[in-house]
Amino acid sequence: MTDPRFTDKVVVITGAGGQFGRAGCEFFVNQGAKAVIGLDLSPEGLAATSKLVPAVKTYACNVTKPEQVAEVVDKIVQEFGSIDMLWN
Repeated sequence: MTDPRFTDKVVVITGAGGQFGRAGCEFFVNQGAKAVIGLDLSPEGLAATSKLVPAVKTYACNVTKPEQVAEVVDKIVQEFGSIDMLWN
């Protein structure tokens, strides 16, 4: 069952390579989000998230580095048109 609050929304989740972030990715995918994008410092953690939640698009990103955040935000907006929600 999906939740209309999340239908057709683009959700970005920081810390997506850890257990809590991974659970958030799974939640928003299951609730009908248009796109779920996971960010994390750990490429290995992101790979584990992608394996368990294949619908999630992932990017390695240090959210304490403004230039990395700007680069990833630009990529997300180019591909999906907007960012509707940020979960961190």
